[in-house]
Amino acid sequence: MKKYIGVLALFLLLGACQTQPKTEYQDKITTRIYKIQHDSDDDVIYTPARWEDLPGWNEQSQEGLAKALIKNCEAVLRTRPFPHSVSKTVWQDVCEIARWSNMEEERIIPFLQEYLQPWKLEGKGLATGYYEPILEGSLTRTERFKWPLYTPPKDLIKLNLPDRGKKERGKLVGNKIVPYDTREEFEQRKDKPKVVVWLDDPIEAFFLQVQGSGKVHLQDGRMLQVSYADTNGHPYTSIGKVLIDRGDLKAGQASMQGIKAWTKAHPDKLQALLNYNKSYIFFMPKIIKPPYDGPKGAFGVPLTAQRSIAVDPKYVKLGTPVFLVTKWPNSSKNFRQLVFAQDTGTAIKGKARVDVFWGSGAEAGQLAGKMKQSTQLWILWPKQAGRPNAY
Repeated sequence: MKKYIGVLALFLLLGACQTQPKTEYQDKITTRIYKIQHDSDDDVIYTPARWEDLPGWNEQSQEGLAKALIKNCEAVLRTRPFPHSVSKTVWQDVCEIARWSNMEEERIIPFLQEYLQPWKLEGKGLATGYYEPILEGSLTRTERFKWPLYTPPKDLIKLNLPDRGKKERGKLVGNKIVPYDTREEFEQRKDKPKVVVWLDDPIEAFFLQVQGSGKVHLQDGRMLQVSYADTNGHPYTSIGKVLIDRGDLKAGQASMQGIKAWTKAHPDKLQALLNYNKSYIFFMPKIIKPPYDGPKGAFGVPLTAQRSIAVDPKYVKLGTPVFLVTKWPNSSKNFRQLVFAQDTGTAIKGKARVDVFWGSGAEAGQLAGKMKQSTQLWILWPKQAGRPNAY
């Protein structure tokens, strides 16, 4: 009986939250004491802000926002948390209310302002874009399909290094563990791992590694989802920057589209260019059926176009709502929207560095490839939890 009374109380609270200045439930979540260990990082500065300080907060698109919030909350409240994610303890009260609310789009902004506090993440920000490619491929090699994606090699070893706060990759040579093969070294190996799928374009295969996941339309009509499985552990290097530094492209030409055009014009120089990026990504395959969801990010939920971002979890934990102020790709048009930190990336490093997920297919790829904008970020955090940090 108490269970049903509790649910009823939540609905009554939600119906009155815009008119009543304080409720018994608010007293409860405001006075709850959280014993949380804060990881100090002097380079991260969160400054409390007022809602009116957020440019365009009240003018942002609310389409799909309530659904995106609920999906994010369901991931936060799951039994087994993902690494580098927000604390279930911190978010439990807010997320439970959101899940039970059956919230209409027009009520989402008042709800967020009722229970969350905006904090500005200080520092210069950069927003780029990524997407899920949809490519053509084959499970067998043919004259057309001859560019492979691979599963993780059997000799790839993961090394946990808690003192460095990360995992390294290596392989056993004699009685020593050495760094794993670079891209160039791996391509020269004869004992390569199992092929996931064969593609018809080497630069598309490369950019699929950069994106980390994608869909491949097979010749028999089935759809194959290829998702990130592992990496060789070497740092990511932008081949666009390499082309700029060498004078092959100007800064304004080094979009994904510009890089593809250059490689088509210089096929004999392609592999040497790709080798500058020593990082290599391995995949796991899965045959999927319609309707097709977005790819799963590092937070374990399907990504949502224009609502999911990749972040550096050292500074912004997975599951965090973020108000993003930037511009549309290659445009002066404002892009001001609440998004959710649901993914990571080898190239996404820094406290105000984000990668916006634009969706699947060619149109999303056009937007993602052109995005390189300055940005400002505001973290939204439960009022009762105090300063956001690495929980």
